[in-house]
Amino acid sequence: MISEEVGVVSFEDSTLPCGLSDTTFHNCYLFPGIAVHKNTYVENSVVLKGSILMGCGRITCQKDATYGNGVTINMGNETGGLQVPSFGDLKYNELSSVVDSGVFQNDALPDYLVLNGDLAESILQWGCVFESGSNCAKSILCEHADTSCNAKIVNSIIAPNTGVSSGECNSSLVGPFIGFHHNSVLISALWFEGKGNIGYGANIGSNHTGRLPDQECLPGEGVFFGLGCNIKYPCNLRSAPYTIEIFPGWVIYANYYMVLRNEDKFAHRNKSHRQCFATRILRDSVVAMLMRARDRLAFFHPSKTLFDLSTLEVATTPSATTVYLKEGEWSVDREDSAVYLERDIEGLGKNLLTEHNRKLGVRAYSMMIRLYLLRRVFSAIQTAFERMTDDAMSYASLFALPQWNGMKTLLRQEYGSLLLSQALAAYGSIEYELLRIAENSKRKDFTRGNYVDNSYNTTHNYEKDMSVVYKQRDAVDEKMEVLTNLTNRIITVCGDCELCS
Repeated sequence: MISEEVGVVSFEDSTLPCGLSDTTFHNCYLFPGIAVHKNTYVENSVVLKGSILMGCGRITCQKDATYGNGVTINMGNETGGLQVPSFGDLKYNELSSVVDSGVFQNDALPDYLVLNGDLAESILQWGCVFESGSNCAKSILCEHADTSCNAKIVNSIIAPNTGVSSGECNSSLVGPFIGFHHNSVLISALWFEGKGNIGYGANIGSNHTGRLPDQECLPGEGVFFGLGCNIKYPCNLRSAPYTIEIFPGWVIYANYYMVLRNEDKFAHRNKSHRQCFATRILRDSVVAMLMRARDRLAFFHPSKTLFDLSTLEVATTPSATTVYLKEGEWSVDREDSAVYLERDIEGLGKNLLTEHNRKLGVRAYSMMIRLYLLRRVFSAIQTAFERMTDDAMSYASLFALPQWNGMKTLLRQEYGSLLLSQALAAYGSIEYELLRIAENSKRKDFTRGNYVDNSYNTTHNYEKDMSVVYKQRDAVDEKMEVLTNLTNRIITVCGDCELCS
């Protein structure tokens, strides 16, 4: 679908709007302002007023044509897994629920492009690019998804901002921001959160472990399936370790550059106007996973009190954002074991964990948990003081916030006692420590690159790669200046307040 705003094509004395050619149409809407010409087959399609249909082969329509709507997409278990009826207005969110079902709307984006591919019983939403011999059957390509290089898509939903090239995708829910650009296979996968990558030759499709194709894979957010990997089904990687020797928190203490770059990348690559994606990595559900992992590594004794990080209140039922509050004191140090297995720490699976790496993991997870909490505390303080001019009244209104009791509960768990000035110092210390880690992790790439190839610097720009770190440093500097001034104001009027009581 191409809007007339895109432009025209002129040949000799003829002028035609940009359009679609060398394509097979089945169950499609052709919107105003486009030219459909030199196509072999147009079937069960609606051509709206203001379009041109010229020089096509067979043009026909059957009774009860649905134009791609209402087709059942069978994802996951191929023998009858997650069945989703397809509709033009189907929306995708990170909870993977289907909302706003209905018929396709009558607005088309000017950058919608279909060239040289086969579509059957499928729906392409706003801004999609479908080209280069791609084949798509009984599937939905959500807003700003794209396919090319003979991609094969069957019984699948491709979420916004995801591209499929060369590979085969069957019976899968492919989440947002996934790079699927090589010859590889993805079958019976439910990749809800997306934001991952599939390398060349990856075989993610061993769903015939029995006599039926009745197994499935649940990749987690950000999982990278490397070159030539083979995934044995059934497989759940949504909150699982991936290595023989496990390194809890390694991304935090050794590769934080990746976190900064991904946050920046997802925020800038999002072209979808109708969907809402969380591009910030340190959010409620992620911190809940960090807390649960830290609690196991630190051998905490959980209480029976379930706490929701989203509402900052006691919860009655578990969810993605709930954690159990701990009981008693805890310590990182523990010298009674050199190596831990699944029988020692739940969740290790077939992996082993050394005492050294256990301590690193506890410290790394604790650092991110405290950063998350301090960010919320200072955000609440800023909000309270921006609303009022009287500092004393603002501080009183802060303690009147319904979420403040929940914040104090978490602060007591992490710090026991914490003054306002100490909270500011702790916040700045963590933010600048993470920047140092990010800078070191990128510097290691260049050190290793130059060791392997002495021409590495001619093809890699250190300053350009570091721009995301410099951008974050500027943001932290600005934030610290604002919070320092605000903290000094509060201390002048109310004294150095205890935040945990």
